[in-house]
Amino acid sequence: MALQDPFSLTPDSLAAITARVSAARLRKYYQAANGDGQLAMRLYRWNCSISQSLWWPLQTLEIATRNSIASVLTARYGANWPHDPRFLANLGKEDKDSLADTLSRQRRAYGRAWPPVDAMVSDLSLGFWVSMLTRKYDVPFGWATRIKMAFPNLPAGCNRQTVYRPLEDIRILRNRIAHHEPIFHLMLDIRYGETVRLLEWISPALAWYAQTTSDFLEVHETKPV
Repeated sequence: MALQDPFSLTPDSLAAITARVSAARLRKYYQAANGDGQLAMRLYRWNCSISQSLWWPLQTLEIATRNSIASVLTARYGANWPHDPRFLANLGKEDKDSLADTLSRQRRAYGRAWPPVDAMVSDLSLGFWVSMLTRKYDVPFGWATRIKMAFPNLPAGCNRQTVYRPLEDIRILRNRIAHHEPIFHLMLDIRYGETVRLLEWISPALAWYAQTTSDFLEVHETKPV
């Protein structure tokens, strides 16, 4: 079903909108619409709608992933894992810098040297958490035996890499949405399916909750053509 819009822009309005949004930002939409400005603007609006519909399941997965991986770090390094010297010694430079930046930010927010670990978990970027699933941490974190602690419903025969690859794709999609970038041209139904599947590996109840309260499938059907 195509998205039916109750408006048609005049040439002057279209030119004014394009000038303020910027031709560079709208270029991909115009290309997809073969130069049809009306269709390009419908695609631009739909891009926002589909991004909004994805934000709820993506947010649910991001929060669940943070907490799941944090539970592994707690089991490995203790409740104060962000400050544990063994944990810090195993971090790559980029992840160590990310942790240091978060600690500094939280220290300013709480006015104390050791902010709550829960605050650190919430503040660390999704990129940090996805990085925890990269190959360099296989041995330090013991993912061979601990992956099912974070993803208890992961099918037999699957491993850290099984989780990492789709989660990295979803991280990229999440960042594109957060920066208001075009996503209309991507295989969003596949990314949505991966989001639900990853949630199922963490918690079937949480996956059901996110899926049944999401309007992604309905919005996806209304893509302008």
